[in-house]
Amino acid sequence: MDAELKAQFDGLNTRLDGVNTRLEGLDTRLSAMGVKMDEMKVELKAHAETIETRLLSEFWKWARTSEIKARQQGGSISALDERLTVVEERISQLERRRAQQPDRLNACPTVLVNC
Repeated sequence: MDAELKAQFDGLNTRLDGVNTRLEGLDTRLSAMGVKMDEMKVELKAHAETIETRLLSEFWKWARTSEIKARQQGGSISALDERLTVVEERISQLERRRAQQPDRLNACPTVLVNC
């Protein structure tokens, strides 16, 4: 019985050695996958930084052109405000003149006709 038990024990040892060999192979593969994942993380980070840089560059270009357009619009609006102020002052002058000369207006049937 000892020989039979020893044979079974040797068979189990052989099988366990095979399992250990397979587990070592799995450990090696897992280590390689870990290294590959670390490499992929580095590549992904570099790619994300590239994309961020491109996006920021494009937003900066857009903001710059938008700012230029806004300044141009602001200049146009300022010019229109000045013209409107001049027109309002002219209208005020004409209204004051009209208020000071009521007899002349009574003599003219319309404001557009020079009397």
